[in-house]
Amino acid sequence: MLKFVCIQLAKNKAFLNYNIIKLLEFEDIENLISKVDSYSVNSDLFIEIKTCPNTTICSFCNSTNINIKEYKKVKITHSISMTKSIYILFNRRRYKCKTCGKTFYEHDPFTDHKSRLSNLTIMNILEYLKDVNHSFTGASKYYNTSINTVIC
Repeated sequence: MLKFVCIQLAKNKAFLNYNIIKLLEFEDIENLISKVDSYSVNSDLFIEIKTCPNTTICSFCNSTNINIKEYKKVKITHSISMTKSIYILFNRRRYKCKTCGKTFYEHDPFTDHKSRLSNLTIMNILEYLKDVNHSFTGASKYYNTSINTVIC
């Protein structure tokens, strides 16, 4: 009986993770995500996402002889809700090549290089601004970001 309960709990957790991934509109990168946790602080919702380690090659010498040097926690604004600020917390791996000694980061599936806004948030802001009645100020309030971020 206990084994059945454990299996059911595992299935329910997997189903819940799938629903969170679907809610965040990450179906296209679902195979890269290994773990999803969420918690709320005041009116902010934080989604901790862990990605699956993949075979990475050195971007400098194309060697596959690499080690994980460290993890850097990245906070990404993912505004898909008007009532809550949603942030993705992503432990980005930093690798060190054993061949050439250089360090580099893994590919971030949520943002473009050095961006703090998710790709989906950027697309939503651009879609919002297509309407001539919407302003940069309105977009910044609606998507929980600054006016300068919307303009740039």
